[in-house]
Amino acid sequence: MIIFTTAQFSPISWTTQAVWWTIVSLVGAIATHYLTPAWFRKQGFGWVIDLWVGLMLGGTLISDLGIFGGWGLVLTNLCPLWLGISGIGYLQTAWGMRSRTLILIAGLHFAAIAALPWVMGWQFLFTGLILGLSGVILAEFQWDAFGGPCVNQFKASSKTHP
Repeated sequence: MIIFTTAQFSPISWTTQAVWWTIVSLVGAIATHYLTPAWFRKQGFGWVIDLWVGLMLGGTLISDLGIFGGWGLVLTNLCPLWLGISGIGYLQTAWGMRSRTLILIAGLHFAAIAALPWVMGWQFLFTGLILGLSGVILAEFQWDAFGGPCVNQFKASSKTHP
């Protein structure tokens, strides 16, 4: 969210922002990879972390090539690029973890891409809000991933009701 808010409101040059956000992204990707709990990988979900690290590094590379190379096609599509990358990540994670909640979050990202023409001057802020609020929603609410609270409640209620 901070990256897109900075792009929307800051007078700092895009090349300077790209350098700093690339460093932050690299540190975040490396930390995510190494700080993933061992039990998560043993349960067979290590690929989820690897997928997200790959998507973030790939998106950062494309964004940097667009900014430093002056690629107009990339520069004019940074918001749909990042909403699409996140949507794909959430969709793949939803499939792997069998989570309807993550499918809805992925759908929100794809719908946001369709809504971008209506927020022309505010695309970066809008994109940052979608990306940031998705994380907040997932952090604050219980969701139905790999036997989480929602699934356990359903299983418990189905045992008591024939």
